[in-house]
Amino acid sequence: MRAFTIAFVLTALTALGAQAQNLHISDSSYQAKDGRSCDPSRKVRSACQGKASCEIDVDNKMCGDPAKATYKELVVGYKCGGGRLEMRVPEGKWMKLSCGRGTSASGGSRGGGSSGGTPIHISDASYRAKDGRNCDAKNRVRSTCQGEKRCSVDANNRLCGDPAKATYKELVIGYKCGGGRQEVRVPEGRSINLACD
Repeated sequence: MRAFTIAFVLTALTALGAQAQNLHISDSSYQAKDGRSCDPSRKVRSACQGKASCEIDVDNKMCGDPAKATYKELVVGYKCGGGRLEMRVPEGKWMKLSCGRGTSASGGSRGGGSSGGTPIHISDASYRAKDGRNCDAKNRVRSTCQGEKRCSVDANNRLCGDPAKATYKELVIGYKCGGGRQEVRVPEGRSINLACD
């Protein structure tokens, strides 16, 4: 099986001279799609809280197996001096978070990257408010990223309009790099750089 890594960088649109921040873990869950979950907060905070960067193996050692023989993912909500960011990585992969001039998060398989990288496949993308109002950003994100090895997308109203005026929104992108579906969420006003290496 071809080894791959999935990497993406969440880059804040900040003024020049921004100072590095340390990670603040706001919440985490190791969960199955049916809602069964366990709380890996102790392990995630121990590995990441207050550090410039950290790596976490996504497996049942985090807090047990909340749903045997079922797909699970680690969901971590975190901050790097700004609004809440979220990273989702499936069981059997690893997660890397870091803060700095460019806030980054990565998820992938252990064992190194493949030669030349894998093309990005966009599964879905929506630009949405917490109250459920949203617009479908898949075509815009696909036009920029589909089949590329690297791409950058700005989370703003130019994606598909403004589904909720004067309301906090986020861009949610589901994508693959030759393996299972990954998901990233980025707040309005930030950019996301996806890369399959």
